[in-house]
Amino acid sequence: MRPSQPALTLVALATAVATAPGVLPAAGAAERVHELQPGTTVPYDPGYTGSWLSYDVVRPGDKDFFHGGDGAIRVLGRFDADQILCMHYKGGFGGCYVEGKTVTDLGYGPAGRVVTTDPVWAAFAPVIRVLNDLYAKIFAVAWNAGILPASM
Repeated sequence: MRPSQPALTLVALATAVATAPGVLPAAGAAERVHELQPGTTVPYDPGYTGSWLSYDVVRPGDKDFFHGGDGAIRVLGRFDADQILCMHYKGGFGGCYVEGKTVTDLGYGPAGRVVTTDPVWAAFAPVIRVLNDLYAKIFAVAWNAGILPASM
């Protein structure tokens, strides 16, 4: 039985993405999620099942931008700080907060959560979310098909 053209295209695309440099996780990546120090001011009470955490920021061009599993938040556009305050609920991620700025969630890809505080990037949020979702799905197909190395 001959595979269909869309299936071959998907496998070829997944292979290209999976074998591209920078897709593999950093060896010995340090934990990049930090508990807040007692007395740190937070925007609002997270409630019973929530907590505020400080996440390290990884920007495009950093060597770890495409390395997943490190817990860092990927930030696109202008952002001056090295850490960002984000809410985490028992059920998952609840969003990030930066005083005086609007934080736009751009989705979750294989490398991790992507956000922006830059209004220029926020204008393209719907397109970026679709691309992140597509990238995550291709990565998942490649992982489940056994195309990616077992060391991941």
